[in-house]
Amino acid sequence: MLIKLLRQYGRPYIPYIIAVFVFQLASTIAALYLPSLNAQIIDQGVAKADTDFIWRVGGVMLIVALVQVIAAIAGVYYGSKAAMAVGRDLRRGVFRKVTAFSAQELGSFGAPTLITRGTNDIQQVQMVLLVGLNFMVTTPIMCIGGIIMALREDLSLSWLVWVSVPLLVVVVGYLVYLLMPLFKSMQAKIDKINGVLREQIVGIRVVRAFVREPYETKRFDAANDDLTKVSLKVGAIFVLMFPLITMILHIATSAVLWFGGQRVDAGQMQIGSLTAFLQYLLQILTAVMMGTLMAMMIPRAVVCAERIGEVLDVEPTIHMAPTPTEPAAKRGEVEYRNVSFSYPGAEAPVLKDISFTASPGQTVAIIGATGVGKTTLLSLLPRLYNVASGEVLLDGVPVTELSRKAITSRVSMVPQKPYLVSGTIESNLRFGKPNADDAELWDALTVAQGADFVREKSKGLESRVAQGGTNVSGGQRQRLCIARTLVAEPKVYLFDDSFSALDVATDARLRKAPKEKTADATVIIVAQRVTTITEADQILVLDDGAIVDRGTHDELLASSETYQEIVASYDQRGGCSMSEQPKDKRKSRRRGKEVEAPQASAETAVLEDDDDFVEEEYKPTEADGDMFGGAPAKKAKAFWPSAKRLVGLLRHEWLALVAIFAAVAISVVLTVIGPKILGKAMDVIFNGVIGTGLPANPTKEQVIAGARAQGNNNFADMLATSEVVPGHGIDFNALSYLILVVLSIYFIASVFNWFQGYLLNRIVMKAIRKLRSDVEAKLNRLPLNYFDTGQRGDVLSRVTNDVDNVQQGLQQAFSQLVSSILLLVGFTVMMFLVSWQLALIALIAIPLSGVVAGVIGSRSQKLFAAQWKTTGAFNGQIEESFSGHTLVTLFGHEEDMLERFDERNEELYKASFG
Repeated sequence: MLIKLLRQYGRPYIPYIIAVFVFQLASTIAALYLPSLNAQIIDQGVAKADTDFIWRVGGVMLIVALVQVIAAIAGVYYGSKAAMAVGRDLRRGVFRKVTAFSAQELGSFGAPTLITRGTNDIQQVQMVLLVGLNFMVTTPIMCIGGIIMALREDLSLSWLVWVSVPLLVVVVGYLVYLLMPLFKSMQAKIDKINGVLREQIVGIRVVRAFVREPYETKRFDAANDDLTKVSLKVGAIFVLMFPLITMILHIATSAVLWFGGQRVDAGQMQIGSLTAFLQYLLQILTAVMMGTLMAMMIPRAVVCAERIGEVLDVEPTIHMAPTPTEPAAKRGEVEYRNVSFSYPGAEAPVLKDISFTASPGQTVAIIGATGVGKTTLLSLLPRLYNVASGEVLLDGVPVTELSRKAITSRVSMVPQKPYLVSGTIESNLRFGKPNADDAELWDALTVAQGADFVREKSKGLESRVAQGGTNVSGGQRQRLCIARTLVAEPKVYLFDDSFSALDVATDARLRKAPKEKTADATVIIVAQRVTTITEADQILVLDDGAIVDRGTHDELLASSETYQEIVASYDQRGGCSMSEQPKDKRKSRRRGKEVEAPQASAETAVLEDDDDFVEEEYKPTEADGDMFGGAPAKKAKAFWPSAKRLVGLLRHEWLALVAIFAAVAISVVLTVIGPKILGKAMDVIFNGVIGTGLPANPTKEQVIAGARAQGNNNFADMLATSEVVPGHGIDFNALSYLILVVLSIYFIASVFNWFQGYLLNRIVMKAIRKLRSDVEAKLNRLPLNYFDTGQRGDVLSRVTNDVDNVQQGLQQAFSQLVSSILLLVGFTVMMFLVSWQLALIALIAIPLSGVVAGVIGSRSQKLFAAQWKTTGAFNGQIEESFSGHTLVTLFGHEEDMLERFDERNEELYKASFG
């Protein structure tokens, strides 16, 4: 699936990919040419003390190195352009697919997992492409080219390539095999974290009203613990990978020195060729090692691609007619003919052979026990679902033959769960009729009994509405949703238990007020309260998915046993609806037994309406950002305070940190000593080559004197500083000793490297677990207006994406920073011990590197701040779009939502390049 996605979405950016290939090819060829030039310098320049030759070839090496760097930078740039563009298009593809979903497909996935798949999963695929376009081009070219060049230097040593490379591939392949199921589990755990947190944010007022914070914290901690356990297992494999790889590299290097030294001593190979072969082998293995970075990312990306593919491969069950039929009149005539419906996988149909007609000017009410299919029945008219059999007709035409516009212009529905989009009261009321004037809005609010509480707000219609309407009470939310539907002035009004959160008095006023507004329209009401439907022209009594009785209120009281039970139950509850029962048990005639009433979840529970509900007036500040602004930050944060805060996450693990520092220090010291001993091993080989070419009888001093007498002072100086024994070849006893020492050093260094990685993985995962818990606890303490000034997707992004980046930063940057500083100091000392003159030349580059790194870091920090701000806003929009999917469909706002999404998506793409 990963290959399929990359092939499909990468096709438009083939020019970028070709550019990457060309530049990486040039960079790799330049890198492969450098060892050959170095071999010439050793054989023709150093061995013969020819300074002019060294300068000439050294100049060529400098030019080749510059070409390599420039080509590599260009390749990375075009690779980034391609990867970001593919990510942008993939996000667009997923969003468009989900927008086309019916309620059936949306419900089969669930909003939390769709949000993760549309954000985090795509980010993982984008990252693997970003890395892959560089490494996956460089790695095969470097491997193939390195093998060719190595074999050109010496064919007899080729077996070292055929042994070391497959060994490295097998080791990495096995570790990747272990990672695959863990990454799949990890993405599922991230889904769980998102789901729990989303429920908390959606129902934050309910959670606090019922003092459910401890319970919600336990739920979050359980999901957090599950994710941490999987992350620990993944980290344990990761920290094992690099010590194993580096150990294979060191074994291969030692083998080349030993067997290559024997060929040099036998006169079958030059010292320069040995050096070049060693460099080529290291290039090959390094390329494979860099490929392992890709290999480590691929398992997670494969899992993410499969999850994305599951969304993209779903074929929506609802398709609008290619040549829609336009009804002759726009009256609002509704007819259900022998309609049946089943949910996928259900053993029994939800609706069975439903038939009824609702005409303009009539009110049809539907009542029945919980779960008998009332909402499903209503949802078939606006085509949130498709019927399994039978027909639903609107103005005499089956809804399957109508365009979406024809349906939304005639039908408007107030869902059972009222949903408001982020913005203002005014923008929400105009959702169904953008050109409505203020008089129409106030008229609708008056009818919906919402004008008073809107007038009480200091900004009136301009008052802010949080995503989902979480900053108003349940009753206020329902009244605003009813007003929104009234503003649209449809021909058919669908009220799906739309008065459940209203107090009885408000319900009574609201039932009387809309009559004039809806006098010429068709009204279909699903209700739990009997008082809501007593004046309906026709009442349909549903039980077990079928209409068991129909008639007026009085007719049903006289003839329907089921309706009599509903009314009696209503009277016993003192006028409460079935959903408002104060008892823990409700009776279902369909089931024939009492069933436990489900606990109200944070997402589905609503606060009962009360006009005393106090909303703290939102006062925007610069720190809040705009409604879709994601992260409040508008500029890069100060680096050092943030870094100090990150390190502070680990302050309680000081004992483990001391052990990590000690392990890093030991590993670095050994790593610094290793090249020094390898250099001595090379000296043994080089001295043996020089000694073989000198006569055995004269002493070293006599040879030096003879060289000076001939004017060959450079050669004489080289002999004076070396341990050459005239007439003697390579000292294999010394060589074997040095190789064993260096292997021991690197083995111990690898063990300590693994140990510090293991400890760091454990304390970082522990800190990240605590960080997630702290963020969740903080959310439970924040003032409610915090959730009114931003979007849920942005908050989710901070707890998942941002915390994930903190985790990577602590795991990678922390140990790398410490080891890099120690390596810098260690190698600097070693360079001065070898040659203080050359060390001074090398140190000139350090200040220059610092300046370049500072400029890049400052620029990158600002770009990252802007990028993550845009990412937060983007994730917020996705969360709102997926959560409000039903609302978007009911009002036909798919195209508007897609246009707005494309704007945000393009902003995110551009933010990646500053």
